[in-house]
Amino acid sequence: MDDVLNDGLIKLCHDDSDTARIIEPRFDEAVSLLNRYIAEIELFNPAYGLVKVKDSRELVIKHILDSLAPLGIIVRLLDGIQNKGGSVLSSCSNTAAPLHIADVGSGAGLPGIPLAIALPGVNFTLIERMGRRAGFLRNTQALLGLANLEVEEAEMEKACAARFDLITFRAFRPLEPPILRGLSRLLRPGGHLAAYKGRRDAIDAELAAIGVCCTSCSLIKKIGFQADFYPANSVRSPFIGNFLRPQAQKIHKCNRLIGGAHSGNSEIIPCPVPFLAEERHLVVMAV
Repeated sequence: MDDVLNDGLIKLCHDDSDTARIIEPRFDEAVSLLNRYIAEIELFNPAYGLVKVKDSRELVIKHILDSLAPLGIIVRLLDGIQNKGGSVLSSCSNTAAPLHIADVGSGAGLPGIPLAIALPGVNFTLIERMGRRAGFLRNTQALLGLANLEVEEAEMEKACAARFDLITFRAFRPLEPPILRGLSRLLRPGGHLAAYKGRRDAIDAELAAIGVCCTSCSLIKKIGFQADFYPANSVRSPFIGNFLRPQAQKIHKCNRLIGGAHSGNSEIIPCPVPFLAEERHLVVMAV
């Protein structure tokens, strides 16, 4: 398990300079905390049903590395939101108020806990409605000593509004107008939603169901996403394992009012996960 986690983090750092900028200076500390977190999941999973996995390797790949795959994109988003000439890396030492991320429907703490481990200068709130899972999250927060993380046992609809700069959600509800309205309500002005999603065709179907039309876009250019992150031709990269990269990078822009609550730009960004031969994307929505 240790080798898979170590090698996976090295691969993520290799593929994205911002991920490397965040992870590499604290690599051993991050690995230690992630391993302790993994051990807690495995301890409580039989009773709580936190994740569906067949072994430790699958837990690391499909949940821990999956949670951290878009770290570089999230860092660039936060740097753009902060917009004070600083960066997330230096947010512990500057005088600006810390950025605040919510992980809604956090469940086992994914992706919130791995992100909180990677970004100690950013505040995180894990919002989880189920009491047993919220208890697991509080216990894990105390065990890992994550001072930048708190747990809120609440339904999304009842959480206090306008508190967060970024909201993540993974294996949560589909992209539907009521969900987007509820999530957008929790964001501060200028905030973003970041949805962890799988296959591109499934994402397109979700967006089509709410009448979103996608065309070429430029939002991620504004936050520093590298246009050459994926090669023009389909290649099998030994660094990514068995993941077959797409023939072309696909990023899209959606200009749409969704029930009067969501407007602005939306991007669909490929996020390959080391050792995982399945599609992963981050859907970023600027509200």
